Parts: sequence; C-alpha cells; structure tokens
Amino acid sequence: DAVPGGAFKCFGGQIEGRNLEVNDRRQLIQAWRVKDWPAGMYSLVRFQLEPTDSGTRLRLLQEAPGEAAEHLKSGWSAMYFEPLKQFLEST
Repeated sequence: DAVPGGAFKCFGGQIEGRNLEVNDRRQLIQAWRVKDWPAGMYSLVRFQLEPTDSGTRLRLLQEAPGEAAEHLKSGWSAMYFEPLKQFLEST
C-alpha cells in the first residue's frame, strides 16, 4: 500500500514493514524488519530517485541495527541490484 502507514511484506513474509513517508514519487522511507528479528527491531530504508542527464539515479540508504548491516548489504546486492541490472541490460 503506497501511502504513509501502508504495510508491506516481501519474500514470502520474510521481510515486513511500513511506509513512513511517500514523497512525490521521488522518495520513499520505510521501516523494515526481518521476520525473525526481536519484536520492535527495525531498520530504516530510504529510496531516493534523482533525475540525471541520462536517466534516473536510485539512491538507497539503510540504517540497520547492530550486526545486521553486513547481512542486509549483501542481500540488497544479491536480491535487488544484480537482478535489476540484468533486467535493465536485457531491455
């Protein structure tokens, strides 16, 4: 649900959270959590879209709790950015 307060789940419910801010289709801020994290433990994820001369730049910023940062970093690459790169290169 792409509105502030809207809930989401992905990867079969392994990731869940809420949209905190939805700004003019240029920025999305979400509270994310991995299903097996302790109750109330979240990371803050900010997606920003910026126009460039050649298209659009996607910036991802994530504040992750404790030791979760490295695990989450590798997950973004494997589960999002590599597949997105392959898709864009094939079109």
